[in-house]
Amino acid sequence: AAKVVPFAPEGHLCLIGGGRVTDEIRSEFAKRGRAGQPDSLLVIIPTASETADDPNNDASVPWANSGFSRIEVLHTRDRNVADSEAFIAPLRQATAIWLGGGSQSRLAEAYAGTAVERILQQKIREGGIVGGSSAGAAIASRVMIASGREAPRVDTGFDLLPDAIVDQHF
Repeated sequence: AAKVVPFAPEGHLCLIGGGRVTDEIRSEFAKRGRAGQPDSLLVIIPTASETADDPNNDASVPWANSGFSRIEVLHTRDRNVADSEAFIAPLRQATAIWLGGGSQSRLAEAYAGTAVERILQQKIREGGIVGGSSAGAAIASRVMIASGREAPRVDTGFDLLPDAIVDQHF
């Protein structure tokens, strides 16, 4: 008989509604992401941003002094790439993963249902930390508010926070 194992996270989610990520938030996120330890790796996924494709836009700059041994930026808009072992290798090594702001639909189009989503869920189950601001917060729930003012348009998010819906700019 099949055994159903409930999603029982051991790790942490750090969801920011939007706006400025304060030094206090960065510090707490970094601490839980093992910053200061020799093997700490922060992976930043800026795909929600419309400027993520611009080579002059370095999403790691705000995290430069956060104490991580290494910081890598991981970005694609190609779902086949998002499913490749070469692409997800840094996520497997990451001690912390940050999802940047912008449009949560861009994140869903690139990563929902791919190896990237599965690794994010795995990181939380194994005690890691995943965080995000604005779109990076909205994508955390399976039922994702993609847009809308009077009536929400929903889409499918990452299910990092089961049985919840995140409305980041309520």
